[in-house]
Amino acid sequence: MIGVFVFWFFSRTPGNVSAADLPEIINGKQVVKMSASGSGYSPNRIKIRAGIPVSWQITSVGNAGCASALVAPSFFSGMIALSPNTTVTQEFTAAKAGTYRFSCSMGMYTGSFEVVN
Repeated sequence: MIGVFVFWFFSRTPGNVSAADLPEIINGKQVVKMSASGSGYSPNRIKIRAGIPVSWQITSVGNAGCASALVAPSFFSGMIALSPNTTVTQEFTAAKAGTYRFSCSMGMYTGSFEVVN
C-alpha cells in the first residue's frame, strides 16, 4: 500500500492554483524563501511555476543539524551546505509539472516542490 501512495504522490499532475499560492517573480525569477532549523524546513511544501527560473533562498536558523545539508536531485546535482545564521541561494528551473522531493542528505527532513503549468 505504501508503494501505491509513493507512486501517486510523486507522479500526479497538480491542479489549478491561484496566483496568490505562487511565489513573486522578481527580475524574471520566482523568489522562494525557506528556513532550515533543527526541526526541519519551513515551509516544506512549496508551489512554483514550470519553465520560470527559481531563486531558492534558504536561511539557516541557528544550528540546523541534519537540515543544514540539503539535496534536490530532480533540480540540481550535489548538495547545498548551510552554515548557521546564513542564507544560501540556489537557482534552478523546473521543466515540467509534478511534485518533486527535497530533503536533508540523510532523508530525515523532507519537503516538496509542487510545480504547476
